[in-house]
Amino acid sequence: MPSFPKSAALFGSAVLACLLTRAAFASQGTDGPGREVTVIRTTATGDSDASWRTERRAASSSGGGLRFGALPAPEGGDGAIVTIVRIPEGGKNDNVLRLVKRLGSADWTDLESLTLRLGWRFAAPAQGRHRLFLVVRSPGVIASIPLDSALERNLANDGSLHAFTFALRGSAAPPEAAPIDWAKITQIDITIDGLTAADAGEVFFAPLAGRLAVAPAGNVPLSSVRISNIPPAFYERPGLEKLPPVDYAALPVVNVRDAGATGDGETDDQPAFEKALKTLKRIGGGVLYVPAGTYAFHNKKSQATWTLEGDWGEPLRNIHFVGEGEASQIRCIPRSFAGGSWGATYAWDFGSAENVTLRDLSFSIFPFYNARGTGLFRGMYALQFGSYSPDARRVSGVQMLRVTFDQSVIGPLFRRGCTDSWVVDCRVRNTTADGIHLDTASGITAAYNLVEYTGDDALASISVQSVKRPATANRFLHNTLIAAQCRGVAVGGTDIEVAGNWIERSQLPAIFLHGHGHNPVDGDPVLRPVLRNNILVGNNLNLSKAAYPGGILGEFNIRDALIENNALYATGGDGINFHRYPTGKYKTGIEVFDPRGVILRNNHIEASTGYGFRITRGPVVTGLVLEQNTFVANHDGDLAIEGEAPGAVIRESTTGSSAAPRFYDIYRLVRNLSPATSHAPAPVIASVSPSANTVLNARDFGARGDGATDDTAALQRALDAMPAAGGILRIPAGRYRIATTASDRATLFSALDRHLLVAGKTDLRIEGEPGEPGAVLLFENPDAIGLRLVASERVTISDLELRLTPPAASPVAVRHNRALLDAAGCTHLAIDRVTAIDSGGPGIRIDTCRDVTITGSTVRGAGTFGITIESSDAVRVASCHLENSRDAGLRIDQTGGLTRASQGVVFENNTITGTREGFGIALCAGNDIRVTKNTIRGTYQSAIAFWQQQGFLPRIGRATLSGNTIEDCAAGKLSPTRGAITLFGTAPTHLEITDTRWQRTADQPAVTLLSLSAKRPIESLILRGNTFGRADIGIAADQEKNIRSLTLD
Repeated sequence: MPSFPKSAALFGSAVLACLLTRAAFASQGTDGPGREVTVIRTTATGDSDASWRTERRAASSSGGGLRFGALPAPEGGDGAIVTIVRIPEGGKNDNVLRLVKRLGSADWTDLESLTLRLGWRFAAPAQGRHRLFLVVRSPGVIASIPLDSALERNLANDGSLHAFTFALRGSAAPPEAAPIDWAKITQIDITIDGLTAADAGEVFFAPLAGRLAVAPAGNVPLSSVRISNIPPAFYERPGLEKLPPVDYAALPVVNVRDAGATGDGETDDQPAFEKALKTLKRIGGGVLYVPAGTYAFHNKKSQATWTLEGDWGEPLRNIHFVGEGEASQIRCIPRSFAGGSWGATYAWDFGSAENVTLRDLSFSIFPFYNARGTGLFRGMYALQFGSYSPDARRVSGVQMLRVTFDQSVIGPLFRRGCTDSWVVDCRVRNTTADGIHLDTASGITAAYNLVEYTGDDALASISVQSVKRPATANRFLHNTLIAAQCRGVAVGGTDIEVAGNWIERSQLPAIFLHGHGHNPVDGDPVLRPVLRNNILVGNNLNLSKAAYPGGILGEFNIRDALIENNALYATGGDGINFHRYPTGKYKTGIEVFDPRGVILRNNHIEASTGYGFRITRGPVVTGLVLEQNTFVANHDGDLAIEGEAPGAVIRESTTGSSAAPRFYDIYRLVRNLSPATSHAPAPVIASVSPSANTVLNARDFGARGDGATDDTAALQRALDAMPAAGGILRIPAGRYRIATTASDRATLFSALDRHLLVAGKTDLRIEGEPGEPGAVLLFENPDAIGLRLVASERVTISDLELRLTPPAASPVAVRHNRALLDAAGCTHLAIDRVTAIDSGGPGIRIDTCRDVTITGSTVRGAGTFGITIESSDAVRVASCHLENSRDAGLRIDQTGGLTRASQGVVFENNTITGTREGFGIALCAGNDIRVTKNTIRGTYQSAIAFWQQQGFLPRIGRATLSGNTIEDCAAGKLSPTRGAITLFGTAPTHLEITDTRWQRTADQPAVTLLSLSAKRPIESLILRGNTFGRADIGIAADQEKNIRSLTLD
């Protein structure tokens, strides 16, 4: 029994904060003796817990609310004292003090007893009789249990402190009440009634304690599997010195398969994961082991598929989710589409958390989607830590290590309330928004990650002023960022470090000093940012619209920025720019100031299309220092200060042509070409006719073709030996194992690794041996391009089979985005009778090329798209066969090396059979597109789909669909698109659909228009000569008004 002091000093008005908690206890197995566990703990803090509330009920409605004062816990006690300060005049004996806790997922079924210790003191004289109740509620049942009948007599009013202990058995219930179902308790109240206006006193609640059952129902046996520790070298890399190693090998393990998980990709495995997690929580933590398999999580509600939280309101602690790499896949399946919008939900939504690890797992959202802001296909978040509400959750000590995120709204997501966490060696691909997003979180390190093809920023630290706790000390270190549709890195907050990153092909600036917050002007100032040792290649090259004016861009509310030792190559616009943002348009009450104290030191800025460094008209940049910078071959000049920079110091910089250029421009052949002529398909390219002495044979360079020898070096020697005047490289029949990959960062300024490379060649023909078995190239690394062609012209590739054959220990479970054949910056390219099988990304990718024909080729089992045409002009794909691609058989997009709409693309006489998640033909961008005489059957979603990935990108121009045959499409049971042809978000300006032969699918329209924008209407929609009529077109009245001219014939 605790001893109580005779008096205590009042701290002042405060709210009693009562916290449900479950104490961690030693790991003793799950069949040991019962253990004590704290269920409710009261604390003497003045900070209210939003999950508790206080209520006063009185017969009289007069007077104000009841106020409390918090006192320190008595000596030897554990808790708080509540002082009842005053009850309004006119109150009657049914006045009550009530503390209410609504419960979430607390597991009451584990309790065999519940104990309450309390003390009280009421000042004399007091009127009436005071009673104290414990009230538990479950659906349909309210059981009010007096703690002890003697309590009514023993709540003495003599001014002395009294103490009392009461135990309630799990099976106990008052005779007059229905039995309590412990598994369904949703609320617990602690109530004192009989209070009057004259009463004053204190009540002390010690922890409400429980005893766990000896063998809680539903425990999963501990596994004999032991998880290996991560090697020390992992933690010894720069920037990871403070990452705390986890001793996985010493932890107990629960295998989700032992909890009933199937890993078959169809069965909902969330209940099994929850069961395994509960077992670990009961023993104080450990490893939740996820063997190889595809574990489906079916979203059945509007928010989280799985909410992960501790018991009794405590954080989730000491839980480590460990898999076997990307083969341990969490497949997140949103609710099936039901007419309108597919809202963004969370797959794994973490409550408060401490010391939680996700390691060697992959997350993928099913089925395919790739759009943002269209009112459809918003997608799904893979996971979330923290909350938009700043105080709702507290998260610290999270580690995400070697986790793959494939196609979610955002990959790793840390919101408000998150601190001191790590994202290391992760792979984030194909998001519709940011890759890694920190929303007013602090102390987060993201290091050594690959982030590519994001719908917004690759990395973002956002700091919102209304939270009143700026994002602080976040670090982005040694990451590789490729093809973000917005910025590479958004830098918001205080003391943010961006160091050692490779940033390539962001459509907007590589690094943006971001004072905006989530709205035009609601962010915290950007204070003391450090941008150091970054390499920025080909960023801000959005040729489709007026881009932001710099590769590194600053606007407003920036102070004491250090920008040093960075290298910027081929930036669209200026290398580094500070300009005036129209903050005056937004009346937010936030103080706005121009940049102050900017230091640029020892940066190399080369081949910008604008200036090397510029301050545009408007801002007044004070305290500017430029020293020891190098400016080389910037189109408009090296330095331009059009605004004001009072007191600027510019010294020891190298400008003009005195420094030698370093940059190799992959896109030099096509960078300045005008758009292709409207509706002009690429010409058929004549065969190369070299002289006899330019015919080379791969076997002469050591290639064996036996399927076992690594032939990489031999084939590369043969390619390199081809003279500048061109020639033929013949690859005889055989199976050529190509196991070695190379990096071209130092030579081609590209972070896309590859197996084989053709660079800067002219008049080259690479030909395999026709027929069976033919020449087969077996590439082993899904994260590297198979055969890469760059900056080459008049090249023909024919009669080759390209196949991805990764080692059995490294199966390809998710998208890898690398093509088996990738051509970038090439002109006059012919691909004939080439077969690509089981690619990690596209089978064939054409990136910013001109005059291309792909004929008679076959792509099977592509990891993303069968053939994708990106930012390319005058391309003809004809008589090809696309089978079982994941996302689409054919696709047009504008996310190539130069961001611009493709022109004059023709798809004709192709056969598309089956897609695993997506469309037959996906048309995301372009102008003068012809899709004619193709046969499309058995696709998971619509046969042909038009959509826009981002609202700010230019819309599709003119498109013609004619003579196509469509059978059994949109057949997937979770397909969010319906019908043969779907247009959503932003449709083409002019669309003509003629002579389509459509095999009707039950309850499916022929053409569906969804979420069309009134701001971007269809100027002309013509439907003529098709086998469907007006009744087969799904155009709602509110959508039809967004069509200026509709012709049905």
